[in-house]
Amino acid sequence: MRILRSLMGWEIMGCFVVAGSLLSGCHSAQKQDSASAFSEGVRLPEKQEVELNNGLKLLFIRDSSLPRINIMAFVSSGAIDDSKDLSGLSYLTASLLDEGSKKHSSAEIAEQLESLGASLSIQPGYDFTHMSIKGLSYTKYHLLDSFLEILLMPQFEQKELDRVKKQILGVLHKMEDDPDQFADRLMSKVLFQNHPYARPTMGELTSLSKIQRKDVVAHYQKYFIPKNIRVAVVGDFDDLFIQQVRTKFSTWVSDRQPPAIVAKDVQNNTSGIFLKNKKGLVQTQIRMGHLFINRTHPDFMALRAANMVLGGAFASRLNQRVRDDLGLTYGVSSSFDARKFIGPFMIDTFTRNDKVGEAISSSLEVYRDFSQKGITQEELEASKSTLIGQFPRAVETTEALAYQMLALRFYGIDESYLTQFVTNVKALTLPQVNGLLKTYFKPEQLGIVVYGDASQIEGQLKKLGAIQKL
Repeated sequence: MRILRSLMGWEIMGCFVVAGSLLSGCHSAQKQDSASAFSEGVRLPEKQEVELNNGLKLLFIRDSSLPRINIMAFVSSGAIDDSKDLSGLSYLTASLLDEGSKKHSSAEIAEQLESLGASLSIQPGYDFTHMSIKGLSYTKYHLLDSFLEILLMPQFEQKELDRVKKQILGVLHKMEDDPDQFADRLMSKVLFQNHPYARPTMGELTSLSKIQRKDVVAHYQKYFIPKNIRVAVVGDFDDLFIQQVRTKFSTWVSDRQPPAIVAKDVQNNTSGIFLKNKKGLVQTQIRMGHLFINRTHPDFMALRAANMVLGGAFASRLNQRVRDDLGLTYGVSSSFDARKFIGPFMIDTFTRNDKVGEAISSSLEVYRDFSQKGITQEELEASKSTLIGQFPRAVETTEALAYQMLALRFYGIDESYLTQFVTNVKALTLPQVNGLLKTYFKPEQLGIVVYGDASQIEGQLKKLGAIQKL
Protein backbone atom coordinates (compact mmCIF):
# COMPACT_ATOMS: atom_id res chain seq x y z
CA MET A 1 0.00 0.00 0.00
CA ARG A 2 1.84 3.07 -1.31
CA ILE A 3 0.18 5.45 1.08
CA LEU A 4 1.53 3.80 4.21
CA ARG A 5 5.04 3.64 2.80
CA SER A 6 4.98 7.37 2.08
CA LEU A 7 3.19 8.45 5.21
CA MET A 8 4.93 6.56 7.97
CA GLY A 9 7.87 8.86 7.32
CA TRP A 10 5.76 11.89 6.48
CA GLU A 11 2.97 12.38 8.90
CA ILE A 12 3.68 14.26 11.15
CA MET A 13 5.98 15.93 9.04
CA GLY A 14 2.68 17.21 8.45
CA CYS A 15 2.45 18.42 11.16
CA PHE A 16 5.39 20.59 11.54
CA VAL A 17 6.82 20.88 8.07
CA VAL A 18 3.96 22.91 6.64
CA ALA A 19 4.70 25.70 9.08
CA GLY A 20 8.43 25.22 9.21
CA SER A 21 9.39 25.32 5.55
CA LEU A 22 7.05 27.50 3.54
CA LEU A 23 4.09 25.25 2.87
CA SER A 24 6.28 22.24 2.06
CA GLY A 25 9.70 21.88 0.47
CA CYS A 26 11.87 20.82 -2.54
CA HIS A 27 13.50 22.42 -5.79
CA SER A 28 13.25 25.27 -9.13
CA ALA A 29 12.52 25.03 -12.75
CA GLN A 30 15.73 26.31 -14.28
CA LYS A 31 19.26 26.57 -12.94
CA GLN A 32 19.81 30.22 -12.14
CA ASP A 33 22.33 32.29 -10.30
CA SER A 34 21.01 32.17 -6.73
CA ALA A 35 21.99 35.73 -5.93
CA SER A 36 19.81 37.11 -8.71
CA ALA A 37 17.14 34.41 -8.71
CA PHE A 38 16.27 34.87 -5.05
CA SER A 39 17.10 38.54 -4.45
CA GLU A 40 13.45 39.14 -3.54
CA GLY A 41 11.82 35.74 -3.77
CA VAL A 42 11.15 33.16 -6.42
CA ARG A 43 10.37 34.12 -10.00
CA LEU A 44 7.20 32.25 -10.84
CA PRO A 45 7.32 30.42 -14.17
CA GLU A 46 4.85 31.09 -16.93
CA LYS A 47 1.64 29.26 -16.22
CA GLN A 48 -1.83 28.66 -17.57
CA GLU A 49 -4.81 28.41 -15.26
CA VAL A 50 -8.21 27.12 -16.30
CA GLU A 51 -11.46 26.48 -14.47
CA LEU A 52 -13.50 23.82 -16.24
CA ASN A 53 -17.29 23.89 -16.53
CA ASN A 54 -17.51 21.25 -13.81
CA GLY A 55 -15.65 23.54 -11.38
CA LEU A 56 -12.30 21.73 -11.35
CA LYS A 57 -9.31 24.10 -11.48
CA LEU A 58 -6.25 23.27 -13.60
CA LEU A 59 -2.77 24.76 -13.39
CA PHE A 60 -0.24 24.08 -16.17
CA ILE A 61 3.47 24.81 -15.72
CA ARG A 62 5.85 23.84 -18.52
CA ASP A 63 9.47 22.88 -17.93
CA SER A 64 11.32 21.21 -20.79
CA SER A 65 14.67 21.05 -18.99
CA LEU A 66 14.09 17.35 -18.28
CA PRO A 67 11.88 14.78 -20.08
CA ARG A 68 9.62 14.33 -17.06
CA ILE A 69 6.06 15.12 -16.08
CA ASN A 70 4.13 15.28 -12.81
CA ILE A 71 0.35 15.42 -12.41
CA MET A 72 -0.69 16.36 -8.89
CA ALA A 73 -3.95 17.17 -7.13
CA PHE A 74 -5.01 18.84 -3.91
CA VAL A 75 -8.30 17.44 -2.60
CA SER A 76 -10.03 19.40 0.17
CA SER A 77 -10.42 16.29 2.28
CA GLY A 78 -8.48 15.62 5.46
CA ALA A 79 -8.72 14.53 9.07
CA ILE A 80 -10.32 17.89 9.87
CA ASP A 81 -13.44 16.53 8.13
CA ASP A 82 -13.66 13.34 10.21
CA SER A 83 -16.17 12.95 13.00
CA LYS A 84 -14.95 11.58 16.33
CA ASP A 85 -16.83 8.32 15.79
CA LEU A 86 -15.26 7.84 12.35
CA SER A 87 -11.81 9.24 12.94
CA GLY A 88 -9.48 8.01 10.21
CA LEU A 89 -12.17 7.94 7.50
CA SER A 90 -10.46 10.44 5.21
CA TYR A 91 -7.15 8.58 5.58
CA LEU A 92 -8.72 5.20 4.87
CA THR A 93 -10.60 6.57 1.86
CA ALA A 94 -7.41 8.00 0.37
CA SER A 95 -5.56 4.75 1.14
CA LEU A 96 -8.05 2.78 -0.96
CA LEU A 97 -7.95 4.94 -4.08
CA ASP A 98 -5.27 2.84 -5.79
CA GLU A 99 -6.41 -0.47 -4.32
CA GLY A 100 -8.64 -1.44 -7.22
CA SER A 101 -10.76 0.49 -9.72
CA LYS A 102 -13.77 -0.26 -11.87
CA LYS A 103 -11.32 -1.27 -14.61
CA HIS A 104 -8.39 -2.93 -12.85
CA SER A 105 -7.54 -4.75 -9.65
CA SER A 106 -5.06 -3.44 -7.11
CA ALA A 107 -2.35 -5.75 -8.48
CA GLU A 108 -3.04 -4.68 -12.07
CA ILE A 109 -2.77 -1.00 -11.15
CA ALA A 110 0.55 -1.66 -9.44
CA GLU A 111 1.80 -3.57 -12.50
CA GLN A 112 0.77 -0.76 -14.84
CA LEU A 113 2.61 1.83 -12.78
CA GLU A 114 5.70 -0.36 -12.61
CA SER A 115 5.68 -0.92 -16.37
CA LEU A 116 5.56 2.85 -16.91
CA GLY A 117 8.34 3.49 -14.42
CA ALA A 118 5.86 5.78 -12.70
CA SER A 119 5.81 6.93 -9.10
CA LEU A 120 2.48 7.35 -7.31
CA SER A 121 2.07 9.15 -4.00
CA ILE A 122 -1.10 9.67 -1.98
CA GLN A 123 -0.67 11.70 1.20
CA PRO A 124 -3.71 12.52 3.33
CA GLY A 125 -3.11 15.09 6.06
CA TYR A 126 -5.11 17.12 8.53
CA ASP A 127 -6.33 19.73 6.03
CA PHE A 128 -6.07 18.14 2.58
CA THR A 129 -5.07 15.07 0.58
CA HIS A 130 -2.22 15.39 -1.91
CA MET A 131 -2.03 13.01 -4.86
CA SER A 132 0.81 12.84 -7.37
CA ILE A 133 1.86 10.66 -10.28
CA LYS A 134 5.11 11.26 -12.14
CA GLY A 135 7.30 9.66 -14.76
CA LEU A 136 9.00 10.21 -18.10
CA SER A 137 7.21 12.62 -20.42
CA TYR A 138 6.86 10.12 -23.26
CA THR A 139 4.46 8.17 -20.99
CA LYS A 140 2.36 11.27 -20.24
CA TYR A 141 -0.86 10.03 -21.83
CA HIS A 142 -0.63 6.73 -19.94
CA LEU A 143 0.12 8.63 -16.72
CA LEU A 144 -2.91 10.83 -17.27
CA ASP A 145 -5.16 7.83 -17.83
CA SER A 146 -3.82 6.07 -14.72
CA PHE A 147 -4.24 9.20 -12.62
CA LEU A 148 -7.83 9.67 -13.78
CA GLU A 149 -8.63 6.01 -13.16
CA ILE A 150 -7.29 6.13 -9.60
CA LEU A 151 -8.94 9.45 -8.80
CA LEU A 152 -12.32 8.95 -10.50
CA MET A 153 -13.00 5.22 -10.46
CA PRO A 154 -12.02 3.62 -7.13
CA GLN A 155 -13.96 0.43 -6.43
CA PHE A 156 -13.61 0.23 -2.63
CA GLU A 157 -13.97 -3.54 -2.64
CA GLN A 158 -14.72 -5.03 0.76
CA LYS A 159 -11.73 -7.39 0.70
CA GLU A 160 -9.37 -4.49 -0.06
CA LEU A 161 -10.96 -2.35 2.64
CA ASP A 162 -10.52 -5.12 5.21
CA ARG A 163 -6.90 -5.66 4.19
CA VAL A 164 -5.94 -1.98 4.22
CA LYS A 165 -7.77 -1.33 7.47
CA LYS A 166 -5.85 -4.21 9.06
CA GLN A 167 -2.57 -2.70 7.88
CA ILE A 168 -3.41 0.74 9.28
CA LEU A 169 -4.51 -0.78 12.59
CA GLY A 170 -1.14 -2.54 12.73
CA VAL A 171 0.66 0.79 12.22
CA LEU A 172 -1.42 2.39 14.98
CA HIS A 173 -0.56 -0.46 17.37
CA LYS A 174 3.14 0.03 16.60
CA MET A 175 2.86 3.77 17.21
CA GLU A 176 1.85 3.03 20.79
CA ASP A 177 5.18 1.23 21.24
CA ASP A 178 7.13 4.28 20.05
CA PRO A 179 7.50 6.68 23.02
CA ASP A 180 8.31 9.65 20.77
CA GLN A 181 5.22 9.27 18.57
CA PHE A 182 3.00 8.34 21.49
CA ALA A 183 4.01 11.51 23.38
CA ASP A 184 3.09 13.57 20.32
CA ARG A 185 -0.34 11.96 20.28
CA LEU A 186 -0.83 12.67 23.97
CA MET A 187 0.12 16.32 23.42
CA SER A 188 -2.43 16.67 20.63
CA LYS A 189 -5.16 15.22 22.83
CA VAL A 190 -4.36 17.59 25.68
CA LEU A 191 -4.31 20.66 23.43
CA PHE A 192 -7.23 19.92 21.13
CA GLN A 193 -9.49 17.74 23.29
CA ASN A 194 -12.55 16.91 21.15
CA HIS A 195 -11.37 18.77 18.05
CA PRO A 196 -10.38 16.66 14.98
CA TYR A 197 -6.77 17.87 15.34
CA ALA A 198 -6.63 15.95 18.62
CA ARG A 199 -6.57 12.67 16.74
CA PRO A 200 -3.96 11.15 14.40
CA THR A 201 -4.76 11.48 10.71
CA MET A 202 -4.80 7.68 10.55
CA GLY A 203 -7.56 7.68 13.16
CA GLU A 204 -7.74 5.74 16.37
CA LEU A 205 -8.05 2.03 17.01
CA THR A 206 -11.69 2.10 18.13
CA SER A 207 -12.98 4.52 15.49
CA LEU A 208 -11.09 2.94 12.58
CA SER A 209 -12.47 -0.46 13.48
CA LYS A 210 -16.01 0.89 13.13
CA ILE A 211 -15.63 2.27 9.62
CA GLN A 212 -17.64 0.37 7.01
CA ARG A 213 -17.61 0.43 3.22
CA LYS A 214 -20.70 2.63 3.08
CA ASP A 215 -18.87 5.25 5.16
CA VAL A 216 -15.94 5.26 2.73
CA VAL A 217 -18.21 5.52 -0.30
CA ALA A 218 -20.18 8.37 1.29
CA HIS A 219 -16.99 10.25 2.16
CA TYR A 220 -15.63 9.85 -1.36
CA GLN A 221 -18.87 11.03 -2.95
CA LYS A 222 -18.97 14.07 -0.66
CA TYR A 223 -15.39 15.30 -1.00
CA PHE A 224 -13.97 13.86 -4.22
CA ILE A 225 -15.87 16.13 -6.58
CA PRO A 226 -14.55 18.50 -9.26
CA LYS A 227 -15.34 21.67 -7.35
CA ASN A 228 -13.33 20.43 -4.37
CA ILE A 229 -10.10 19.67 -6.28
CA ARG A 230 -7.21 21.57 -7.84
CA VAL A 231 -4.89 19.85 -10.32
CA ALA A 232 -1.43 20.92 -11.49
CA VAL A 233 0.38 19.50 -14.51
CA VAL A 234 4.11 20.17 -14.41
CA GLY A 235 6.92 19.28 -16.80
CA ASP A 236 7.61 18.60 -20.47
CA PHE A 237 4.37 18.68 -22.48
CA ASP A 238 2.79 20.48 -25.44
CA ASP A 239 -0.48 22.22 -26.30
CA LEU A 240 -2.01 18.97 -27.49
CA PHE A 241 -1.52 17.41 -24.08
CA ILE A 242 -3.04 20.46 -22.39
CA GLN A 243 -6.15 20.01 -24.50
CA GLN A 244 -6.26 16.31 -23.67
CA VAL A 245 -6.06 17.03 -19.94
CA ARG A 246 -8.86 19.58 -20.22
CA THR A 247 -11.02 17.23 -22.26
CA LYS A 248 -10.60 14.21 -20.01
CA PHE A 249 -11.16 16.09 -16.75
CA SER A 250 -14.20 17.77 -18.32
CA THR A 251 -15.90 14.37 -18.66
CA TRP A 252 -16.08 14.24 -14.86
CA VAL A 253 -19.67 15.38 -14.41
CA SER A 254 -20.99 16.20 -10.96
CA ASP A 255 -23.50 18.73 -9.70
CA ARG A 256 -22.42 18.27 -6.09
CA GLN A 257 -21.23 21.38 -4.26
CA PRO A 258 -18.20 21.47 -1.92
CA PRO A 259 -19.14 20.90 1.72
CA ALA A 260 -19.65 24.12 3.66
CA ILE A 261 -16.60 25.16 5.68
CA VAL A 262 -17.47 25.02 9.35
CA ALA A 263 -15.22 26.87 11.79
CA LYS A 264 -13.54 24.34 14.06
CA ASP A 265 -11.26 26.46 16.18
CA VAL A 266 -10.59 25.45 19.77
CA GLN A 267 -11.79 28.14 22.14
CA ASN A 268 -10.29 26.97 25.41
CA ASN A 269 -6.76 25.98 26.35
CA THR A 270 -5.51 23.40 28.80
CA SER A 271 -2.52 24.20 30.99
CA GLY A 272 -0.77 22.24 33.72
CA ILE A 273 1.21 19.02 34.04
CA PHE A 274 -0.17 15.81 32.54
CA LEU A 275 1.48 12.49 33.35
CA LYS A 276 1.09 9.26 31.43
CA ASN A 277 2.71 6.29 33.16
CA LYS A 278 4.72 3.74 31.20
CA LYS A 279 6.49 1.39 33.52
CA GLY A 280 10.01 0.48 32.51
CA LEU A 281 10.83 3.46 30.27
CA VAL A 282 14.43 4.51 30.93
CA GLN A 283 13.98 7.87 29.22
CA THR A 284 11.10 10.28 29.62
CA GLN A 285 9.43 12.09 26.75
CA ILE A 286 8.46 15.71 27.44
CA ARG A 287 6.11 17.89 25.38
CA MET A 288 5.17 21.46 26.27
CA GLY A 289 2.65 23.29 24.13
CA HIS A 290 -0.30 25.59 23.64
CA LEU A 291 -2.58 26.69 20.82
CA PHE A 292 -1.02 29.09 18.34
CA ILE A 293 -2.15 30.47 14.94
CA ASN A 294 -3.72 29.41 11.66
CA ARG A 295 -1.93 29.54 8.31
CA THR A 296 -3.48 32.80 7.10
CA HIS A 297 -2.38 34.75 10.18
CA PRO A 298 -0.77 38.07 9.14
CA ASP A 299 2.14 37.61 11.56
CA PHE A 300 3.07 34.14 10.27
CA MET A 301 6.46 35.24 8.90
CA ALA A 302 7.50 37.24 11.95
CA LEU A 303 6.56 34.36 14.24
CA ARG A 304 8.62 31.96 12.13
CA ALA A 305 11.61 34.22 12.63
CA ALA A 306 11.00 34.41 16.36
CA ASN A 307 10.63 30.66 16.77
CA MET A 308 13.90 30.12 14.91
CA VAL A 309 15.62 31.91 17.81
CA LEU A 310 13.78 29.99 20.51
CA GLY A 311 14.15 26.43 19.22
CA GLY A 312 13.66 26.25 15.48
CA ALA A 313 17.35 25.88 14.64
CA PHE A 314 20.28 23.97 16.10
CA ALA A 315 21.89 27.20 17.35
CA SER A 316 18.78 28.14 19.33
CA ARG A 317 18.30 29.27 22.90
CA LEU A 318 16.65 26.05 24.01
CA ASN A 319 19.34 23.85 22.50
CA GLN A 320 22.13 26.04 23.83
CA ARG A 321 20.83 26.05 27.39
CA VAL A 322 19.18 22.66 27.91
CA ARG A 323 21.44 20.56 25.70
CA ASP A 324 24.83 22.28 25.54
CA ASP A 325 25.09 24.09 28.89
CA LEU A 326 23.24 21.67 31.16
CA GLY A 327 23.66 18.40 29.25
CA LEU A 328 20.08 17.34 30.00
CA THR A 329 19.20 15.97 26.55
CA TYR A 330 20.59 15.13 23.14
CA GLY A 331 18.16 17.57 21.59
CA VAL A 332 15.38 20.05 22.30
CA SER A 333 13.41 22.06 19.76
CA SER A 334 10.35 24.23 19.33
CA SER A 335 8.01 24.40 16.36
CA PHE A 336 4.54 25.44 15.34
CA ASP A 337 2.16 24.04 12.76
CA ALA A 338 -0.11 26.68 11.24
CA ARG A 339 -3.04 24.82 9.73
CA LYS A 340 -6.42 25.64 8.20
CA PHE A 341 -7.68 26.27 11.70
CA ILE A 342 -5.66 27.15 14.78
CA GLY A 343 -2.63 24.89 15.12
CA PRO A 344 -0.21 23.94 17.91
CA PHE A 345 3.03 25.38 19.24
CA MET A 346 5.25 22.79 20.92
CA ILE A 347 8.56 22.34 22.70
CA ASP A 348 9.83 18.80 22.24
CA THR A 349 12.54 17.00 24.21
CA PHE A 350 13.42 13.86 26.19
CA THR A 351 15.75 13.12 29.07
CA ARG A 352 16.84 10.44 31.51
CA ASN A 353 14.42 9.78 34.33
CA ASP A 354 16.42 11.43 37.11
CA LYS A 355 16.62 14.73 35.18
CA VAL A 356 12.97 15.23 34.23
CA GLY A 357 12.24 18.02 36.69
CA GLU A 358 15.40 19.89 35.76
CA ALA A 359 14.75 19.54 32.03
CA ILE A 360 11.25 20.95 32.37
CA SER A 361 12.19 23.81 34.67
CA SER A 362 15.17 24.86 32.54
CA SER A 363 13.07 24.78 29.35
CA LEU A 364 10.40 26.85 31.08
CA GLU A 365 13.02 29.35 32.19
CA VAL A 366 14.28 29.78 28.62
CA TYR A 367 10.73 30.13 27.29
CA ARG A 368 9.68 32.71 29.88
CA ASP A 369 12.81 34.76 29.27
CA PHE A 370 12.23 34.62 25.51
CA SER A 371 8.59 35.66 25.81
CA GLN A 372 9.07 38.44 28.36
CA LYS A 373 12.41 39.97 27.35
CA GLY A 374 12.43 39.35 23.61
CA ILE A 375 15.32 38.63 21.29
CA THR A 376 18.37 40.64 20.26
CA GLN A 377 19.17 42.26 16.93
CA GLU A 378 21.97 39.77 16.43
CA GLU A 379 19.59 36.85 16.96
CA LEU A 380 17.05 38.32 14.56
CA GLU A 381 19.65 38.79 11.83
CA ALA A 382 20.83 35.18 12.26
CA SER A 383 17.23 33.96 12.09
CA LYS A 384 16.53 35.96 8.93
CA SER A 385 19.69 34.62 7.30
CA THR A 386 18.61 31.05 8.08
CA LEU A 387 15.13 31.57 6.64
CA ILE A 388 16.54 33.13 3.48
CA GLY A 389 19.14 30.38 3.17
CA GLN A 390 16.50 27.65 3.44
CA PHE A 391 14.15 29.25 0.94
CA PRO A 392 15.75 28.11 -2.36
CA ARG A 393 15.53 24.45 -1.35
CA ALA A 394 11.77 24.72 -0.96
CA VAL A 395 11.23 25.98 -4.53
CA GLU A 396 14.23 24.50 -6.31
CA THR A 397 12.34 22.31 -8.78
CA THR A 398 9.27 23.04 -10.84
CA GLU A 399 7.47 20.21 -9.07
CA ALA A 400 8.18 21.69 -5.66
CA LEU A 401 7.16 25.13 -6.83
CA ALA A 402 3.90 23.79 -8.24
CA TYR A 403 3.18 22.11 -4.92
CA GLN A 404 3.77 25.41 -3.13
CA MET A 405 1.48 27.21 -5.55
CA LEU A 406 -1.32 24.68 -5.04
CA ALA A 407 -0.90 24.91 -1.28
CA LEU A 408 -1.08 28.71 -1.37
CA ARG A 409 -4.29 28.50 -3.36
CA PHE A 410 -5.71 25.97 -0.93
CA TYR A 411 -5.12 28.25 2.04
CA GLY A 412 -6.12 31.39 0.15
CA ILE A 413 -2.68 33.03 0.35
CA ASP A 414 -1.38 35.34 -2.36
CA GLU A 415 1.58 34.22 -4.50
CA SER A 416 3.50 37.24 -3.24
CA TYR A 417 4.37 34.99 -0.30
CA LEU A 418 6.79 33.32 -2.74
CA THR A 419 7.71 36.21 -5.01
CA GLN A 420 8.41 38.60 -2.12
CA PHE A 421 9.64 36.04 0.42
CA VAL A 422 13.22 37.33 0.75
CA THR A 423 12.15 40.97 0.67
CA ASN A 424 9.56 40.38 3.40
CA VAL A 425 12.00 38.47 5.61
CA LYS A 426 14.63 41.20 5.26
CA ALA A 427 12.00 43.79 6.19
CA LEU A 428 11.31 42.23 9.61
CA THR A 429 12.37 44.57 12.41
CA LEU A 430 13.28 43.92 16.03
CA PRO A 431 10.42 46.04 17.47
CA GLN A 432 7.98 44.23 15.18
CA VAL A 433 9.08 40.74 16.24
CA ASN A 434 9.51 41.50 19.92
CA GLY A 435 6.11 43.18 19.97
CA LEU A 436 4.51 39.84 19.13
CA LEU A 437 6.21 37.59 21.66
CA LYS A 438 4.07 38.25 24.74
CA THR A 439 0.91 37.97 22.65
CA TYR A 440 1.57 34.62 21.01
CA PHE A 441 4.21 32.81 23.10
CA LYS A 442 2.43 32.17 26.39
CA PRO A 443 4.31 30.25 29.10
CA GLU A 444 1.35 30.51 31.46
CA GLN A 445 -0.82 28.54 29.00
CA LEU A 446 1.56 25.64 28.45
CA GLY A 447 0.23 22.15 28.76
CA ILE A 448 3.13 19.93 29.84
CA VAL A 449 2.82 16.27 28.85
CA VAL A 450 5.22 13.84 30.46
CA TYR A 451 5.38 10.23 29.29
CA GLY A 452 7.53 8.00 31.45
CA ASP A 453 7.84 5.70 34.44
CA ALA A 454 5.77 7.41 37.13
CA SER A 455 7.64 5.65 39.94
CA GLN A 456 10.84 7.37 38.76
CA ILE A 457 9.56 10.84 37.87
CA GLU A 458 6.37 11.69 39.76
CA GLY A 459 8.21 13.10 42.78
CA GLN A 460 10.09 15.56 40.55
CA LEU A 461 6.88 16.67 38.85
CA LYS A 462 5.09 17.37 42.13
CA LYS A 463 7.70 20.04 42.88
CA LEU A 464 6.64 21.84 39.70
CA GLY A 465 2.90 21.82 40.29
CA ALA A 466 -0.28 19.76 40.45
CA ILE A 467 -0.31 16.64 38.28
CA GLN A 468 -3.18 15.34 36.19
CA LYS A 469 -3.04 11.66 35.26
CA LEU A 470 -3.71 10.66 31.66
